[in-house]
Amino acid sequence: MGQRKILLVLTLSLAATHLGCQAGSSEADVQTLSQLQSQVDSAIIAGDTERYLTLITEDAVLMPPNGPPVSGREAIGSWNGAISRQFRIQEYRSVDDEVVVTGDWAFRRASIDWTVAPLDGGRPVRDSGKYIIIYRRQNDRSWRVARDMWSSNSPGR
Repeated sequence: MGQRKILLVLTLSLAATHLGCQAGSSEADVQTLSQLQSQVDSAIIAGDTERYLTLITEDAVLMPPNGPPVSGREAIGSWNGAISRQFRIQEYRSVDDEVVVTGDWAFRRASIDWTVAPLDGGRPVRDSGKYIIIYRRQNDRSWRVARDMWSSNSPGR
């Protein structure tokens, strides 16, 4: 193969990778991650901390807005439980902007719209934002959430 053809193949490979092609993975991985994310969303919306904890890695890290990172399953369970005792999600809609799988790691970048209601009877708050979730394939070949970071599009939230 000539130098030009090699250069063209390398250039196209790099371009495909940067455009979000699932190099080294299958459509099955993307489907599995979408199912996992549906389970994660359902557990969070229901305030089901125990279920949520089964879907994350032991060393998972949450990076919530306006606060420090929360590291490890136990700490995440405490944090999530405290939030679930204060708020309920009334409405939730998520739209994927990008899903990329490469080997045993993957990420999802998405936009969200949601309404959160305080359990003490305060007014519900409608918000929109974005998140990135990083997944890691486990030794049993299942996927789990390893990192989760989100933020609001509204100033001050």
